[in-house]
Amino acid sequence: LVEQIGKEGFNTISEIRAAVDGQALREACQIVTSTPGPQNLGLVPDSDDPRLLVSFPLAVAAETQSCPELGTMMQEQFDKIGQFRLKQAVASGDDDAVESVVAQFPGTQAAAEAHRWLGDRRLAQGRFTEAAGHYRRAVVGLPATEREALTARYRLAGALGGNDLGRPVQSPVQFGGTSFSAADFEQMVQGLRQAWRPRTAGTGGTGPEAASGGFSPGRYELRPWAALDGTNLKRPTGVSDKALDWIGRQTAMLPMGRQLIVSDRAELTAFDLDSGQSRWSQQVDSGDRYPQWPLVPMRPVAFGDRILSRRLTADGPELACLDAAGTVVWATKPEGYVASDPVVVDGKPLALAALHEGTGKVSLALVEFGATTGRVRGRALLAEFRESPRRPLPCQLTVADDRLVASAAGCVLACSPQGRVFWIRRQVFVPPPVQDHQAGREWLQQYHEPLLVSGGRIYATQPGVWGIECMELDGGRLVWRQASGSLTRLVGSAADRLIAQTPDGPIALDRETGKLLWFRGVKDCLAVRICGPKETVLSFSAYATRRGNRGNPSGVLLSWFDPEEGSLVASEVLETPGPGAWHLGPLLAASGRQWLAMAPQQQPTQRRIVEALRTGDVEKP
Repeated sequence: LVEQIGKEGFNTISEIRAAVDGQALREACQIVTSTPGPQNLGLVPDSDDPRLLVSFPLAVAAETQSCPELGTMMQEQFDKIGQFRLKQAVASGDDDAVESVVAQFPGTQAAAEAHRWLGDRRLAQGRFTEAAGHYRRAVVGLPATEREALTARYRLAGALGGNDLGRPVQSPVQFGGTSFSAADFEQMVQGLRQAWRPRTAGTGGTGPEAASGGFSPGRYELRPWAALDGTNLKRPTGVSDKALDWIGRQTAMLPMGRQLIVSDRAELTAFDLDSGQSRWSQQVDSGDRYPQWPLVPMRPVAFGDRILSRRLTADGPELACLDAAGTVVWATKPEGYVASDPVVVDGKPLALAALHEGTGKVSLALVEFGATTGRVRGRALLAEFRESPRRPLPCQLTVADDRLVASAAGCVLACSPQGRVFWIRRQVFVPPPVQDHQAGREWLQQYHEPLLVSGGRIYATQPGVWGIECMELDGGRLVWRQASGSLTRLVGSAADRLIAQTPDGPIALDRETGKLLWFRGVKDCLAVRICGPKETVLSFSAYATRRGNRGNPSGVLLSWFDPEEGSLVASEVLETPGPGAWHLGPLLAASGRQWLAMAPQQQPTQRRIVEALRTGDVEKP
């Protein structure tokens, strides 16, 4: 990370901190309230964490939290000034001035009312995600008598974005001159939410979430379903077919309507969900770029009736939009290349774009694409990194409440959907020693996947970060860090445990402290998932069945573990389509069905998709 500190913001926050340290609290408040445009002063170092850069408003809020007397003085002696400025800003319809009130008067009722006004404004502008965020923050500072009405607005903003936010209202709701009973309002909210719900039958991708909900404990048999022809795929230099399932790591699946969309980066194929027959496919020539993006899947995303997907071209990754019949509606590559899979916020496609400037730096920007044309409608610079020769900058982007969180090059950052950066954290990161994949095989074992966000916290890991870091979503402050030299991926959360995968089996960590709670050794562990209605932890591992030759694997052992204690719940052996060792992945569960992509280690390009049919219960051990 190339740190970029806002000079004016740094000088101002230094004055504020000096005043607080000298107990000159009134002077500190005066500096805060007189700072013009505080939301535009860039990033400053956090007062306690040398690995964290925060926006100026977050730095001020941190001071009021660490010094309660400062917050009390702000509320008691400066709230009226804030109310006056807010009335002026509202009268002129000045959004920036209202946002300044939020930053200049933290913790006051004026700031809460500013959040409410901004929420109403964003709701009218169709920026529902941001509206919900403002309403959520306004509740904290408003009187209890006004919270029910604000909860209704919060739920409405969430429903318009397809989300179920907050608790159901208990009293009548008033919007302008229209009144709703609590039951009528909740019925309207439910209808809005369902209308915006993407037309997907489940969750796609290669991430652990793709198998969530399926593979409950039981007996299974594999039925041939479809075949993937990977003969046009190019193996990354130095990667062994046996040592690493490079095709499985680079393949992603998305169920959509009555189709299963499969992406191997060079080709996008749609299979009929009932028959497994190929409906259509779209290919793109990646030239010599394919090996330059090793083990990076490009996950398709549902976009109403359409599909958004990155495609690896000869000039780098682009973003394409296809209709349900496989026709390319538009394809766009902004300046540089598309460095992350897309996300959709309030009907707008967003993605990260990286530009190698030729000056030893790589700039990372948030790009908004036109929904109908794909044209770049906005580009906001987020951060700059030192350039690594011949190595691209893979990134992951995730929607978390009213924010976007991203991971790249050992850093985690949070920003608004418009690209305003709230904070950047540098993780404890060790980059691969050389470009040669054989020498950096430990790094290749690690997955780079979208960040796990739950309960206002981010649980983050990425290749080169030998462990898991828990940080606050709002401010980026570190909660805990748990080192793990053998960690390969963070699977998810079950029974208040974080479940992670290692080459030797699953582990469970306490979500609050990061403490290791249990580990279950699984020889030749291929994958770990959270599955079934009881959120059991499922591991897949190589297994030598009776037909195996001299102990060579010829089956897959499924082992289910209780998420709380790690005790074995059940186990079952799947007979593989043929003898020998097999690669496994990706996995997918949707609409009560589950699929596995499998390939012999000797022929990794000959991957077949099989459906796992549940044939009965399995006896407890």
